Amino acid sequence: MSRAQAKLTALLSWLVVGACVAAIAEVAEAADAAIYRKGDFEKADVDMASCPADALGKRHPELTFAIAATPRGELALSGAHAGSVLWTIVTKKTGDNASHVILLDRGATPDEMKEVWLAIEACGKQ
Repeated sequence: MSRAQAKLTALLSWLVVGACVAAIAEVAEAADAAIYRKGDFEKADVDMASCPADALGKRHPELTFAIAATPRGELALSGAHAGSVLWTIVTKKTGDNASHVILLDRGATPDEMKEVWLAIEACGKQ
């Protein structure tokens, strides 16, 4: 098993699945999604989804996470609290070890969005 597959397997083992997965794919596809920030990173798309989820999950155990693949081949990871999606990270592979990341605001506070983006940036530098 490759390192990326192992990371994805570990990530999936603690993510909320089921009905949330379909909902997250719809959120990632939503035309009205508010883009908070986006950027390109020299990390695999799997890493750019799993690393922020791990970091934010440790800091905020009250959050639940769901991940889904979109029809366009992206990964969409969402963080939710009390059943409401707060944000979605969408990662798209752009090379062997590169990805484009978009952070969508789905109802989080400005401070929450800033914290998620800082986690994404930190993961991109690791």
